[in-house]
Amino acid sequence: MTTTTQAKLGDSLLRSMIALREQKGEIKIEDVGAILEGIASGIGSESKTDTFIRSEIQNMANYIVQAKLEIAAIARADEEDATRNLNLASMELSEVVKATEEATNNIMDAADEIQNISGGINDSYITEKLGEQAMKIYDACNFQDITGQRINKVLKTLEHLENRIMKLVALFGGDLPEGYVLKGEDGENKRPDEHLMNGPQLTKDAPSQEEIDKLFADM
Repeated sequence: MTTTTQAKLGDSLLRSMIALREQKGEIKIEDVGAILEGIASGIGSESKTDTFIRSEIQNMANYIVQAKLEIAAIARADEEDATRNLNLASMELSEVVKATEEATNNIMDAADEIQNISGGINDSYITEKLGEQAMKIYDACNFQDITGQRINKVLKTLEHLENRIMKLVALFGGDLPEGYVLKGEDGENKRPDEHLMNGPQLTKDAPSQEEIDKLFADM
């Protein structure tokens, strides 16, 4: 495409977008598609290159319009289902956290009872062994904290995904669920120590005992 044609395209696109913004106050994705479509129809067949560019611009316009229609269709047809499914998934995961917490408390109560019973046995060997097993139970109950933190990370991801979907719904003129309030880019009520609340490391990322020993040896 010639430099002259490039300049014409740029000027035409810029003028159209400025005029549209002054007229409507904002520019939506379908407006950009309409502008590109208009530019494509106004390009003459000066050369094969210009014809190709016109075709590409037309394809871009068609793609934008189609994307708009597809997302709008999702917003209309699946808005309630998507929101309901995300809410259901969040509720199910919350129930998992609650259930594991209750189960852990019951297990620890049972371990306490084992220790109490062992204290009344006149056999030091049995008392010692029961105490050791009770301590193993206490240690194993740490799983609840670990799983709870990781599930809460998943819940935050689901919440972020839901907010993104609702932003698309609003962008294309859909109605948000009653009572739903869009969050800002960084979310709301963000803790100042949010960067520390990432839960435990995944197993493959955790340092080995050898690396930990070396760290203390170097101190």
